Amino acid sequence: MSHAKANTLVSLHQHRLGGGVNGYQTAGLVIDVDLVLVPEPPAWLVNSTTDFLAFVVPIPTPDEPAITQVIPRRLAVLGVEGPGRPEPVLAYIQTTEHIPFPPLDLDADADATAVFRRALETGGDHWQALIDIGVVPPEARDGLPAGLAQQAGDQDAVDTAVNGRVTRTTHTYRSRAALAADCHRPPCWPKDHATSRLFGD
Repeated sequence: MSHAKANTLVSLHQHRLGGGVNGYQTAGLVIDVDLVLVPEPPAWLVNSTTDFLAFVVPIPTPDEPAITQVIPRRLAVLGVEGPGRPEPVLAYIQTTEHIPFPPLDLDADADATAVFRRALETGGDHWQALIDIGVVPPEARDGLPAGLAQQAGDQDAVDTAVNGRVTRTTHTYRSRAALAADCHRPPCWPKDHATSRLFGD
């Protein structure tokens, strides 16, 4: 069976004080015209004091890829209750403008939907689930090498990203099962398909 395939990757990098990016990075996938999904977001990304930059690159990524910077506007984190603090499971980033690449559409791919939901419910590895069925290549989860991201950073865009400050919203569920039950279409839209609900409008 032919599966949906991502043709772009969003590489996310922590902004370094004084300009540029540091070695902290993760990756996401374009799932709507202005929306990026980040499976298993790291702590630095969801930290309320962290500034970050986002670059869209094609996959598979050539040695000298065409890199497009997009400006994050809002971030929503879906997590579950933990022994100390909530455990982030998924994050969504809304950009200030439309992303000039087609989004990954998992709606028509029943297998991709099933493996992603299973990972969501059981605490499995979302990236590995998508890698295993060929939606993304293994190297996708690593994002863009920091050196390439540093070269790509446009200073005006960097200033906008940092000075604008990304607003954050957190939704915490009792369990992964409760989180999964609130998702009605892949990869995990809250019911009513409302980005307004994600970002607290």
